[in-house]
Amino acid sequence: MSLAGVPRVEINDLPSPTRPHTPAPAPPTDICEESDEVVQACNSTRSTIPSFLDLLGEEEHEVSVRRRRARRKRAVDSVSKLRRSSRLASKEEPFYMDATTKATRVKAAKLDLSKASSKMKVALIDAGIMARPPSQRIRPVKLHHLGRVCGLANLSEVEDDEVPTEAN
Repeated sequence: MSLAGVPRVEINDLPSPTRPHTPAPAPPTDICEESDEVVQACNSTRSTIPSFLDLLGEEEHEVSVRRRRARRKRAVDSVSKLRRSSRLASKEEPFYMDATTKATRVKAAKLDLSKASSKMKVALIDAGIMARPPSQRIRPVKLHHLGRVCGLANLSEVEDDEVPTEAN
């Protein structure tokens, strides 16, 4: 194989790069005197270009801006209870109830004893079921009394100290 047709390449060292000279720093402001000419000269020598640190301090990152907007939007959306979609609004019942209100009403209905008999009210309160927070353990005697009030007459008598155990 002949290298006659291939041009010869010479590699030379590149010259070292030269850096531009940095400008002289602006004179401090406390050196300026009170005369008008000197104050004007001092003000004209100050740089009008903000430094990199000034720009970083002023500018907020785009991700932070997006997060703040999303938080604001969620706060506004959670306050307004209106449906955004007119199609869904026409399909649903005219008296729309959000989930929080519905859960509150269901819980209040569970704790409402207005339709219960006076014996049932006394049994529930004595058992500690209506206490907030409810007790960890209800004594067997109180459960037995509650069962009798509910109409379960054939419950076996359980004493206070006995705890039924299950055989594995």
